[in-house]
Amino acid sequence: MSSLFSELNAPLRNSMWSWGAVRESDRTVFLRVWEEGYRRIDNRRCIWVCDTDGANQTLGGNERRQHVELIKRGYRAFMIMCISEGNCEKVIDFNDEQLFVGGKLIEFDGEIYLEYIDRIDVRKAR
Repeated sequence: MSSLFSELNAPLRNSMWSWGAVRESDRTVFLRVWEEGYRRIDNRRCIWVCDTDGANQTLGGNERRQHVELIKRGYRAFMIMCISEGNCEKVIDFNDEQLFVGGKLIEFDGEIYLEYIDRIDVRKAR
């Protein structure tokens, strides 16, 4: 997965704990997300991105909240869909062919979700 982020010109800060990366040249955030985080909210397709209360005080969780702040400030967002084992503890596979295009950030039930509005070929985001 680290190579995908590098190909997107948004290298991960740390390949073990980073949940995403930023490409400053065009104000774009790329987020790792997990298929288990899918939820429909007000008839919108959404993916969990973080909690609202800062309960996840890990390096990845803290970095994710920074990414959410960038999205709130107008950065574009793309999501890389991961399949995990053990409640998002270990990524066992990910979609390296498509990116999910982020839409609106939605706070719901103490958590922050990112609406996804489309899928694009990963080569279109390079």
